[in-house]
Amino acid sequence: MTTQTGTLVRSDLIPCEPRTITVRLDPTVAVRRLRPAAGQTLGEEGIGPARPRPGSTTAWRVAEAHVADGTATWRLEPVQPGCDAMREGAYGWYLEALWDARRYRLRVGAAGLTELAGMRLSARRVTRYPFVRRALGKPSSLRVGRRVGCTATWNRIGLRIEFANFGGGVQRGCRFGYPQSAVVTKPSLWAVQASGAPAILSTTSIRGLRDAVRVTPSRGRWRLAAAYSPIFQSFIDIVSGRARSVDAPFDRFDVWIGHAGE
Repeated sequence: MTTQTGTLVRSDLIPCEPRTITVRLDPTVAVRRLRPAAGQTLGEEGIGPARPRPGSTTAWRVAEAHVADGTATWRLEPVQPGCDAMREGAYGWYLEALWDARRYRLRVGAAGLTELAGMRLSARRVTRYPFVRRALGKPSSLRVGRRVGCTATWNRIGLRIEFANFGGGVQRGCRFGYPQSAVVTKPSLWAVQASGAPAILSTTSIRGLRDAVRVTPSRGRWRLAAAYSPIFQSFIDIVSGRARSVDAPFDRFDVWIGHAGE
């Protein structure tokens, strides 16, 4: 079991009126506590204590925060005059949960994917199939492609990786293949962690994330983490999620690894 913190929703809390926010939780996680907790405040410095320090502006008080029947609930009350004073600014607060769960991590750094299910990756040191097999175990299936690679599938964790070797031909695709891209088919077992951003689960609200981590539509999917590519001289998607709507859970994560070349 691992302990992680993840954003459930981001709220700008406009207009200034009492509000109850509910979020359905992932049934596979055991939530320890919510953040903010009952009695805490929301203001210009983020989440604060029940009695903020003198001189700070408080906009909201958390009257209630609890988990019941698979739902996280916050009941928030505005605090005046702070709420009206902050209403015109671009303020927003993360509503989070601290949970215990077994999660395979997709960690993204400034240069690309740095962790895949506990396997450390680096753009400076390319990885080949034997290393991936040692890290993840024997795949459930291995299928040689028609051109330059092969596909390895790990059913237990819902992971499929495409390996490629553009200089070696089809027969070299598996033994000497480099991981190029991956698909997570069981996103409920995974968490996406981008640099400086909260963890994203399959049930994380897209509506809230759209502003929180600048999630944008990208080729029919939602960009969850990006990195700068010196080859393309632009940002490229490292992890994107597929969902039917902004209110639906993610049903798939697409991952770019790029160790065979971009």
